[in-house]
Amino acid sequence: MLASRFNAAVRDHPEPGHLLLYNTLTQAFVELNPEYRDTYERLAQRAPAFSDKEQAQLRELQGMGFVVADRAAEERQA
Repeated sequence: MLASRFNAAVRDHPEPGHLLLYNTLTQAFVELNPEYRDTYERLAQRAPAFSDKEQAQLRELQGMGFVVADRAAEERQA
């Protein structure tokens, strides 16, 4: 899994510790609480492993287009 290259992020919005994501391809917005933000940032930094809970969070973000299986899958969507 990878963070979509179409994501734009705004830190500490709408409140400190949160992350607002916008996907320019799907035009979707999502506000990540600190727990989801940490998981998303670990993914963006290419962390080697994720807990079951983190994997579930990433699958949820994948369903919204903020996380993709791989670059080839993302290119097919674009």
